[in-house]
Amino acid sequence: MPEGLGSPVTRMIGLAAGPVLFVAALAAPMPADMSEPAAAVVALVVWMVAWWVTQAVPIAVTSLLPLVILPLADVMGMGDAAASYADPVIFLMLGGFIIAAAIEKHGLH
Repeated sequence: MPEGLGSPVTRMIGLAAGPVLFVAALAAPMPADMSEPAAAVVALVVWMVAWWVTQAVPIAVTSLLPLVILPLADVMGMGDAAASYADPVIFLMLGGFIIAAAIEKHGLH
């Protein structure tokens, strides 16, 4: 088992609990002034937290859930959901992480 991952039972429970909690959060009564798209985003956050806490899937996979769920829930289009992933600051940080990993790998740190 890879280091940092929970037990297989915890991961399987989390894998099933994420979508179940998503549906439960959608069905739960929301404040009167909350719109349906906002309720869908809250439900998505609940799903993502369940997967993060139980480490049911790698965090990178969990972070891609909005690309799938937000367009399906009619909160926003695929292009709008993907725009947040293409922010220049994200690419700047990604480049820095890649350089840091290369420096560490070759013992230059």
